[in-house]
Amino acid sequence: MLWLIWAQIRNVMPTKVSAWMLRTEILNQNFHQNPPVLVYQFGKVGSSTLRTSLRRSPLKRPVYQVHRLSEAGIDNYRVNYEKAPDSGNVAACLAISESLREMLFNSDSDTPKLSVVTLTRDPVAAMLSSFFQTLDNKRNHKFRNPDGTMQTEQIITVIHRKFKQFDESKSRICTWFDREMKTTLGIDIFDYPFDPERGYQVIQTDKADVLLLRLEDLNRIGGNVVSDFLGLRSPLTLKNRNQRDRSKEIADLYSYVKANLNLPRPLCRKVYQTRYATHFYSKSERKAFINKWSVERQSTKNQHALKGKIEV
Repeated sequence: MLWLIWAQIRNVMPTKVSAWMLRTEILNQNFHQNPPVLVYQFGKVGSSTLRTSLRRSPLKRPVYQVHRLSEAGIDNYRVNYEKAPDSGNVAACLAISESLREMLFNSDSDTPKLSVVTLTRDPVAAMLSSFFQTLDNKRNHKFRNPDGTMQTEQIITVIHRKFKQFDESKSRICTWFDREMKTTLGIDIFDYPFDPERGYQVIQTDKADVLLLRLEDLNRIGGNVVSDFLGLRSPLTLKNRNQRDRSKEIADLYSYVKANLNLPRPLCRKVYQTRYATHFYSKSERKAFINKWSVERQSTKNQHALKGKIEV
C-alpha cells in the first residue's frame, strides 16, 4: 500500500525534511470532504497497533495517530524538540499535532465532525511500557555494564523510585482526558458512566463521535467494535506493531520486569483509587491489578531465558 511505502521513505529522510512532508501531507487534505479518523489518546495504550490496523483495512479515510492536540500539549512538544532537534519521533509528533490542530481547530471554516478512537489501559502497565519505550533507544547506556549487559536491578530500582513519586494530579495518564480531550473536543469522559463488563463506550456530540475502548478488551471485542463504529463491512484485523519494534534485549528485560515487579501494596492502592482507575475498572478488576503488581511472583522461565544476556 502507498502509505507503507511512504512510511519507509520517511524513515530514511533527514528529520526536518520528513517533518515538513508530514505537515504538507496533512495540510493538503480536504477534511470536509473526507473527515479523518483520529486515534487520539496518551501513549503506550495500543495506538500504533490500531493506527496500523486501520491503515491496512478497506477504510477510505485518512487515519492519524496523535497524543496531543491542545495548545499546552503542543507547546510541550516544542520544548522537547528544542532539546532534541534531531529526534525523528519528537519532530514527527510535533508536525502531526500542529498540522491537525491548524486544520481542525484553527481554520476559518467549520470543523468537520470527527471520528475519534481512544483507548485506556491499566495505569501501572501503561507506566511500565512508557518507561521501556524511553529505555529502548541510545539513552539507555547509563543502565549498561562495561560488557554491554543491562543492569537489571538498577533498572528495577529506578522503576520503584518513579512509582513512589506517583501523584494523581501530575500523572500523565490520570490527567490526559482533562488536559486533552476535554480541552480540544469539550468532552468530559468522566461525565459518561462506563460499563467495565462491556469494555467499550460510544459518545456522540456535535463535534465528534468517540469510541472509548480498554486495551485489555482490544483483542476480545476490538475488531468488531471498531468496525461497527467506522462502518466497515468486516471485523478489523488487528496487527500488533510495538512488540515488533522493541529490540529483543529490551523485550526480554521488559517481560522479566513485568513478571517480577513487586510494588508496595499501599502504593498500588493509591494508583487504583484514582478517578481514572475507578472510572474504567471494576472493584474486582482493581483488586486483581493490586494483587498482580504487589505480590511477589515466580518467573523461573523468564529468568532462565535472560541468564547470560542480562545481569539479574
